[in-house]
Parts: sequence; C-alpha cells; structure tokens
Amino acid sequence: PYLRLRVAPGGALSYYTLRWGPLQIFSLDSNEPLMPAAGGNVMLSWLAEELQNSAAFWRIAIFHHPPYTAGKHKDDPFVALVREHLAPMLETRRVPLVLTGNEHLYQRSCAVFAAERADAGGGTVYVTTGGGGGALYPFTAHTLVEYGVARHHYLRCRIEGARLSLAAVDYEGREMD
Repeated sequence: PYLRLRVAPGGALSYYTLRWGPLQIFSLDSNEPLMPAAGGNVMLSWLAEELQNSAAFWRIAIFHHPPYTAGKHKDDPFVALVREHLAPMLETRRVPLVLTGNEHLYQRSCAVFAAERADAGGGTVYVTTGGGGGALYPFTAHTLVEYGVARHHYLRCRIEGARLSLAAVDYEGREMD
C-alpha cells in the first residue's frame, strides 16, 4: 500500500500527499533533482498546486535532506538544492513543520523564513530526525538550530484541535526535546 501512494506521474516512485483529519502530509522526493528543467520541475509544480488547494489546518512536509544543517552533509549538493528550491516554497506557502532525515542525529530549527530567523508566529520549523538506529553523527551548532543532539530517538506527534505537539524521545523513553 505504501508504494501505491508513491507513484508519480509517469509511473516513477516519487512523491504524494495524504489527508488525515486536520492534517495533510506532503511526502516529497529530495533524492530527485530539484533544479527546474526547461519545462519546469514536475514535483515542484505539483507541490505548488497541492499547497494552494490545501484546506488542511496542519500541513507537514516530509523528505530526506534537511535544508539547514551544520552536520556531516552540510555541503551535500542535494541539501543545497533543497535549500534553494524547496525550502522557499514551503516557507512562503505556510507549511509550519518539515520532517527530514539524512543526518544521523536530532536537530530542531527555530522558525525559518527566507533562510533567516522568522518573526514571531511565522516561518517553518525543520526537524531532522535521523537517530533511528544507525551510527550517529556528531551534532554541530548552526545559527538556525535551536536544539540538537547526537542520540538515538523517535518522534511522537499529537494533534489536538488547533494544537500540534512534537516530542523527541530517546531509546530509554525519555523526552529529549
């Protein structure tokens, strides 16, 4: 069933969206080139249209490469492409939360808009949740990261009406963030 969700135009496995109550999740493929082609980038065009048409109260994007990191992959070309092409679209179209991986650690950004700290009540928070079991990478501070730690963990998300809470929980069951 999961793979059926990921069938993109042309039959390739790529990206999808799903709605569950007040939540709409946009699963994106940051492993595909994000550079606009001559006719435009199909996934970015699809995302712009989906976000424009979304009436969901909560909108969360999930993909692999974090746009803002000082970790091992900070100079990865996919990270740069996400920062250049995907992050601005999510920030300007009011996606409040983005969940990524790639870095084997945990980090939560401040609210970000246009690659800067956002004004109160605006911007997008980026959570990198890459501590699921592989070898951990050391956490390195970044000007846009509020909290980070190299620790195995998972996320617990709860939506109650207009409130969304997200907790990072370590392998011993303790809340880290």
